[in-house]
Amino acid sequence: MVLPDWRTFSGGTMKKAALWLAAMVGEGEIFTKDELRDALPGVSQIDRRVRDLRDHGWIIHTRSEDLDLELNEQRLVHIGAHVWSPEYRLPTKNSAPTSKQRREVLESSNHRCVACGATAGEPYFDDILSTAKLTVTGSQDHGWIAVCQQCKRGGSLPTSLAEFQLEYSALTESERDLFAKWTRIGSRESTPLDRVWDKYRHLGQDARSEAQYVIDTAGYFYER
Repeated sequence: MVLPDWRTFSGGTMKKAALWLAAMVGEGEIFTKDELRDALPGVSQIDRRVRDLRDHGWIIHTRSEDLDLELNEQRLVHIGAHVWSPEYRLPTKNSAPTSKQRREVLESSNHRCVACGATAGEPYFDDILSTAKLTVTGSQDHGWIAVCQQCKRGGSLPTSLAEFQLEYSALTESERDLFAKWTRIGSRESTPLDRVWDKYRHLGQDARSEAQYVIDTAGYFYER
């Protein structure tokens, strides 16, 4: 997909910010407030315009949701509706999916959150007393996605590399091969490897890069 040039786009600040995030940052990557302001200079309340994207299916985390982030950093977790598209229309207020649409969306996502991968009813690793509750969000015009309530309001705390290593090291060689495929394509199927995938998904960027090297080289983690 060819994106409009965010530097010359004239469709409004929120849409320009969305284009910059999609073109220059990308899902899973970190950006800073200074980088955002440098890209869109002279724009008042640019932070608020970025927050407004959450109403259009975008998931953006700050340090309050991701402890690996610095105070001035944010992570683009999921790109939502293409708000810059001429065909895009604002979602109808109070719109909701039909029962059939909700069922189809949940089935297509294997009843998992598209942001963190948590299964409906599964305890969170950072809060075992709470279980994931899935909600279907989006609009009739632009489609629906399944997210857990924790991710919808901001996300869960990241896991540590040590926790991920412990689970990953217990996998068999065939399971590691399958897990490597998941990390490369960024999605998974519902299998006993789910716990390890969840650990991987909650790693910070630096820890994930280190883990990815071991995964791709079929290596092993060594005790630190």
